Amino acid sequence: MNFVNVAEEQMNENTEKAFKDHEDFFSEYFSTFESREQFEMNINSILENNDPYLTRANIDLLTRRLSLLPSLINRIKEDLVIPDVIFLIGLNNFDGHGLIINRKPYIFLNMTRMNEILKNKSFTIDVHLLHEMFHAIHYFYSPSFYIKSYSSIEHQYLKRMIAEGVATYFSKYAVEAKFEEALWVGLIGKKHFDEWLENSKEKKGLIWNSIRKAISTSNFDVSLNNTLFAISGLRPEDLIKGRLGYYYGLEIVKKACKEGGITKILSLDYDKFKKYAEQYFLE
Repeated sequence: MNFVNVAEEQMNENTEKAFKDHEDFFSEYFSTFESREQFEMNINSILENNDPYLTRANIDLLTRRLSLLPSLINRIKEDLVIPDVIFLIGLNNFDGHGLIINRKPYIFLNMTRMNEILKNKSFTIDVHLLHEMFHAIHYFYSPSFYIKSYSSIEHQYLKRMIAEGVATYFSKYAVEAKFEEALWVGLIGKKHFDEWLENSKEKKGLIWNSIRKAISTSNFDVSLNNTLFAISGLRPEDLIKGRLGYYYGLEIVKKACKEGGITKILSLDYDKFKKYAEQYFLE
């Protein structure tokens, strides 16, 4: 596992040099996750408010934790590819994710968001890091699930749901975490997790009808997408209404594992996964 500290160059007021030195990363990042124009427009104000001492301390902490994870990953299956890691100071849109650069898996960790998340003492660092690593591993073995490959409304809902389910399932499995830890990485208490779980189960049929409608009309429903994959705020009442797609994705992966075994999941093609998704929502 290699570590690439783009953040250090950014903190040394070398943003343009960072762009040049890590051209392959930024090219992939901007073509997959967010607008280069928006990034360049806003990054200077982000850097002005960045605490370099906190950022360096947290990069050291994350580096130590990440260095322990390959052995946990290989408990699941030996010789799985291990992603390299890129530390970035970015906008507030992503805390991290997996990506593929020149056919190799990486994760990036956005220290702007990570600095805030790490203030939460209940945050389960290793589960979160494993989640992002398994995104990259999954994309490596199943390129059709990589975000850049989404080519339809269906993919934006079902492929993403399954991908989140895969990362959640394997991060739970690697450290034998509870499902609530794998689904929320310590950011929600037991009482509100139970409310969120009940809300997810109650809305399952409604959500499936909304997904089918969006697909049949080729109309991307932003509200539906936010319900599945986002939260509107950090209050408990906001948390329990969002990220339902993580639960559905996890249940779909559990169904696939029961029938096909865990070692095949990382390379299971989308059409087969889609059948498990349809079975789950129609139960």
